[in-house]
Amino acid sequence: MISPNRIALTVAGIFALFIAIGATFIWVNGKNSGGAREASTQFAAAVVNQNPRLAPKGAESYVADIEKRFGAVSGARVIDTHNTHHGHGDSATSNYVSDVLLETAKGPAVVELVFDAAFMVWGTKTVTDIEELAPVDVPDDALSDDEFVALAKAFVARGGEPTS
Repeated sequence: MISPNRIALTVAGIFALFIAIGATFIWVNGKNSGGAREASTQFAAAVVNQNPRLAPKGAESYVADIEKRFGAVSGARVIDTHNTHHGHGDSATSNYVSDVLLETAKGPAVVELVFDAAFMVWGTKTVTDIEELAPVDVPDDALSDDEFVALAKAFVARGGEPTS
C-alpha cells in the first residue's frame, strides 16, 4: 500500500513541475518578444538610413526593396510584436512577427517581419519574410485613429492591395 505522504509528495512534485514549465514558457515568450522588437528596430533603422548592414539577418535584401515599393522612408517605428500560429495538429507552425510603421514618400505603410521558427526555441533573429499589411490586418491598438486613417488613405491611393 502506498502511504498518503508519498501520494501527497508525488502530487506536489507534479504541481511544481507544471509551475516550472509555465514559468519557463512565460520567460521564453517574453525574451522572444524583446528579441523581435530589437531586430525590428534594427530593420527600421536600416530602412530609414538605406543601409542594409544595419538590418537583422535575412532582412538585408528587403531594405532597398522597401524604397522601390514605397519611395524614400523618412521614419519607421515598431508598433507590435506577437506570436502567430498557423495550421492544426502535427502540421501547425508558430512564428514571431513584428509590425513596423513606415513613413514613406507614398504615405504610411505597415510591413510585417516574419521570424524563422528557430526564433521560438533558440532566439535567433533571422527574418524569413516581409510583407505589407492591409489596414484591416493591423492590430487594433497599434495606431492612433489619425495614423490609421492616414494609413488607410495611403493604402487606397497605392491601389488598395498589399505590395509584394
